[in-house]
Amino acid sequence: MSTTITVTAADLFRVGDILYAGFRADHASSHKRMGMPVTCWPVPGGIELGASLSGGVLSIAIPATVAGDAVDEFTFSLAAIRDQKKALGKGDVALIVDGITFRAEAAGVTVTSATSQGIARRPGALRHDNPSREVSLSFDLAALPYVAAAALDDDARPALTCVHCEATAPGSSAVNLIAADGFRLHEAAALATVDRWDGWDTSSPADLYVSLPAWLVAALVKLGAESVAVQGAWHEGGEWQGSEFLAGATRQGMQLAASWQPVGAAPDFRKITSGVADDATFCQGKMAELADALAALAPVAKYSANIFRVTPEPGALELESKAAEVGTARRRVAVSGQGLAFAASVRYWQDALGKPKNGASFAIAFDERMVKADGGFSSPIRLSTEQPFGDASAIIMPMHIAR
Repeated sequence: MSTTITVTAADLFRVGDILYAGFRADHASSHKRMGMPVTCWPVPGGIELGASLSGGVLSIAIPATVAGDAVDEFTFSLAAIRDQKKALGKGDVALIVDGITFRAEAAGVTVTSATSQGIARRPGALRHDNPSREVSLSFDLAALPYVAAAALDDDARPALTCVHCEATAPGSSAVNLIAADGFRLHEAAALATVDRWDGWDTSSPADLYVSLPAWLVAALVKLGAESVAVQGAWHEGGEWQGSEFLAGATRQGMQLAASWQPVGAAPDFRKITSGVADDATFCQGKMAELADALAALAPVAKYSANIFRVTPEPGALELESKAAEVGTARRRVAVSGQGLAFAASVRYWQDALGKPKNGASFAIAFDERMVKADGGFSSPIRLSTEQPFGDASAIIMPMHIAR
């Protein structure tokens, strides 16, 4: 019993890169030790490759031709294929399933491994009927990489490894994307079509956010799709209680599908984002100038816990980082408005600046009621920026350094 599936190397390796991004972002998994198992099953006009990840399944469909005996599904090692990417070339690749043996052949190279039982099933529909609340929306992904930069990069607090999507109202034209890791928070509005969002105006954070797991975020960024469609349902009081979600995105003929259940209730981000008053004092300047200053400080800051100090001057902020091993680096950034002294992480501020547009500006906001008597900050600082996708803001905790 033998089946041959023929795909282009470009499609196979692109899918491999997307699934690999999901595996890497799935911090709670042991897939690396298992060779990153991927399940393959036939679909009309091609095949679908899927992986079981924490709390859900990620799959991608690509065009293919299938010859020989019918095959339901089989699982192979993605690591084995990726390791031979150059050797397999750029033409067609034959995926051959012969009983319990799998091999990939191309350009005179053969990669062989044993198959195992299928571990992934394609996300097809929400599995449970009669939900208490439902959500259906699609939103633009341009701001996703910026927001995702602030998500936690390990599974110590699973709810913080996600990017959370908050609706403003059913029928709205935008949703808020939010991610935080306990030291900083990134927030940006994304263009959206919200068809349905039951319970969007309730006081419970679990009703306000759809949480996209880290592995899905990484896969969407790698796919490069323009938008993603999301469906979800909350179930209460029945035989099955909890929530479940589906997502789909398409780019250049590749169809990504995902299903998952949240790994924890989302925090109430409103308590954080409302911490800086609308009438707070702020100073403004050019993003490019601040970005250049941070880049100049970074080589020194890496020797001092990545910290830099900000000191206000008339019409400017002086940025300084010092380390006994390499000395001191200083840069001056012109600003208008009032500034205060504080210390912060170079990397966090570089992430918060994102990719400045030409001529774009930043604004640092603070509430005078949050300031200590010695002129330092005791509460988060809000950095507002102009990004290519629109306005964004970051709330960053200040850091303490010895005087």
